[in-house]
Amino acid sequence: MLLHYMCLALSTTLSATPHASGSTNTCMTGDTTEALLTTDALTGMTSFWTAFMQEPDSVKTTGRQANQEPLSVDIGSGTPVQLPGVVNMAAMATKFPSVAADLQRAHLTAQQWEQNRAALVAATLAAQQGVTPAASSLVGENMAFLQAHPQEFQALRATGMWFPKPAPQSAGGPTTLAAVQAQDQAQTAQLNQFVASRGPLASPRDTARATIGSAHVLVDYGRPSKRGRVIFGDLVPYGQVWRTGANPATTLVTDKDLMIGTQLVPAGTYTLYTIPSQSSWQLVINKEVGQWGLVYHQEYDLGRVPMTVSSTKSPVEKFLIDFSKGTMRLQWDTTVVQVPIAVKK
Repeated sequence: MLLHYMCLALSTTLSATPHASGSTNTCMTGDTTEALLTTDALTGMTSFWTAFMQEPDSVKTTGRQANQEPLSVDIGSGTPVQLPGVVNMAAMATKFPSVAADLQRAHLTAQQWEQNRAALVAATLAAQQGVTPAASSLVGENMAFLQAHPQEFQALRATGMWFPKPAPQSAGGPTTLAAVQAQDQAQTAQLNQFVASRGPLASPRDTARATIGSAHVLVDYGRPSKRGRVIFGDLVPYGQVWRTGANPATTLVTDKDLMIGTQLVPAGTYTLYTIPSQSSWQLVINKEVGQWGLVYHQEYDLGRVPMTVSSTKSPVEKFLIDFSKGTMRLQWDTTVVQVPIAVKK
């Protein structure tokens, strides 16, 4: 992951916010103003970055190298921290229509991106460096917010996002892919202590992979646990769209056209939802990607496919998606649902 670029904070609703101290923090060229973080901010981060990481390398790497600017953030220590070589996402969105589309699907503007990125960078760097800003300050409020919302923060981490480490102001950003990768590898442990103090995700991510004919298929999903609960018809209501996992939306990626049931699924990336019922399920294949699992827009549906339902011999504790004998299977508690899947001939 390109870690030093991933100093992000997004919001669907945020703007520059005055504080009790009467001050606001600025960062980056253009005098971008930081904002207060909210759950919408972290959800927006998760949605956008999941989509952005699916962009081609020409955008993720080459484009970012050409759109770097220094970032200066006030972490409450009295001296702003200088971060070189930080991507200017507003410039990226101007140059790459697909990035602008990623932002739009996440219900973000480039200005919101820049404002909230700085807010999250300041809060996480302050935590990393042991700075204790005033509780009423912007940084203090954002640090308290992150500490109070570990699940949303760790869901963001699950997408591969990390945060930058400070560097001398004279230092330049990496100029080659090898330098990007080397710097990323050196920074992977930056916030381990901060994140570890929040505890593990209740529903960790997992990936189901399969080679189906000539197609390489994967499903990335969260794995909630039963924990003694009645699942279908109770925790997961019948007749309603379900995220089919936990936390960020469940994602299917295929490099070849597929037939899932009777639905043609062109090569690409999709979100999977389901609609459970006692006797039959529907698999919903949706073209909007990168969103939080509770976000569903029917207008982006590619199609819906019936799934067959059966029972397990013993309860399955953790929700499981796998591939077996030409089918994609979902198993949880005492329920198994499956749908045929094959490469399009």
